[in-house]
Amino acid sequence: MPTELAILLIFVVAMFVQTSTGFGSALISMSFLISMLGPDVAAPLFALSFSSVSIIITYRYRHELKFRNIWRIMLAGLVGVPIGVGIISQWNETITLFIFGSFVCAYAVYSLFGFKPPPTQHKGWQWLTGLLAGMISGAFNTSGPVYIVYGDTQRWQPFEFKGNLQLLFFVNSIMTTTNHFLFGNMTQEIFGLWLYAIPGITIGIGLGLFMDRFIQPEPFRKVVLVLLFMSGVSLLIP
Repeated sequence: MPTELAILLIFVVAMFVQTSTGFGSALISMSFLISMLGPDVAAPLFALSFSSVSIIITYRYRHELKFRNIWRIMLAGLVGVPIGVGIISQWNETITLFIFGSFVCAYAVYSLFGFKPPPTQHKGWQWLTGLLAGMISGAFNTSGPVYIVYGDTQRWQPFEFKGNLQLLFFVNSIMTTTNHFLFGNMTQEIFGLWLYAIPGITIGIGLGLFMDRFIQPEPFRKVVLVLLFMSGVSLLIP
């Protein structure tokens, strides 16, 4: 399959899942892009693609977010993102694939088995969560699992989960894209591939918005997590 067509299809699936469930676009996209294009191309390509549409998804869930619960996380993330962008440029591809594959598998297992960390109200966890999520966003564009684990400690309700996550994703994606520009990672090749991602994003969001009323969230979420686990395993196999 031509690379351009593969990128279009990857973003169709990723944005369909993101629009339908509120999570998953980065994990799905990066699982395929990083093995197909390498981390040096995959990371800035996804950052550029997601930042161009994340405002739409954030707007959709604007009424559910609670800014007072996430502003510290957002600020700490602004510090973590440039650290992550700088770190990823120093790793070779084998190490990157292993770390990312392990990360995907761990998150899929955590979610599938319904692990719940103990509740915590200490504000220090917000700063730590933001810093770690920012670093992972800068390196892999996949801050979602960190936010979800923290949200579990706060016992956020489903709609608040979606609202808070979308704003955090939006801020991180803009910051990550900006840092890729500053680090000189946005090449002509990436802008060329981005042109194929745009129609995939548009189709995926349209399908997600249309199908959202027909999808049973929990069974669909489990299917996505199983597929994520399988993709993570595939990244661990040389």
